[in-house]
Amino acid sequence: MFSSDSAARRRARALRKVEVTVEPLEGRLLLSRFFFSRKLGIIVNNTNDVRLNQPGFGSGVAVKVNPTFYHFYRGPKLQQLNGKQATARVDKIVVNANTIARVDATGNLTLTGTTVAPILTKPTSPEQESVYTFAIDRGGASKTGPFPGSPHIRADAVVVVQIRQKTGITGYTQYISSVTGTGNNQRTTPAPLKASSIVINGNTLTVTLPLTTTNSVTAPFPSSGQAVNRWTVVFYPRIPAQNPNFTDVASLVPQHTNFQLFYPPPKHKS
Repeated sequence: MFSSDSAARRRARALRKVEVTVEPLEGRLLLSRFFFSRKLGIIVNNTNDVRLNQPGFGSGVAVKVNPTFYHFYRGPKLQQLNGKQATARVDKIVVNANTIARVDATGNLTLTGTTVAPILTKPTSPEQESVYTFAIDRGGASKTGPFPGSPHIRADAVVVVQIRQKTGITGYTQYISSVTGTGNNQRTTPAPLKASSIVINGNTLTVTLPLTTTNSVTAPFPSSGQAVNRWTVVFYPRIPAQNPNFTDVASLVPQHTNFQLFYPPPKHKS
């Protein structure tokens, strides 16, 4: 009896020492899957291919809990190039009653990118210059993206803000791949951004773009295959040098795939 009791106690002590562990890669994925913000609530960060696993409703927020530089980056590791958060949202949409799956944007697309350190707006040397890109997949991007190690990051259009010593803060939009369609879908020449559409406040860059064409404003991005509520985005700071194999890209937010933009509940039109 005494021997049996001692054996039971030894087994109990052994069980208490057992620890449930997660393989390092899976651990990183689990930690980056959900993020809680007091202002924004629970944010779902996609860790695989957002195009294949896109939720019905996106938070419009991507967060890197532990901001790190892109593995293949070969430039100065300035913290103003280390992205930690990005957002993308449309402020007004309507649903066409004839085709319920089609969602039309009638307002603005607002993009923000936040870095670890404040963004330097007046560089005094080429080494302090920076470029910030929001890459957008409107449905016409290739199946596999160009970034080594991150094939699920892809886009068919970009919004770019450049901060240079001689020219200051400038920006442009551009289609970066040829997609099936006519008119604007084939445009590859950069279209300049209005200065008023770019705002830098500390370590956050905000770009606001119209999504409908009016008498005075031309919408930069029509759909290339997906309704606007299915568009996805990635934010990446880089240095101005055009290094091969994207080694000029300092960081990616998110790191593994695009994130889905946020859109408000739609209004139906007859």
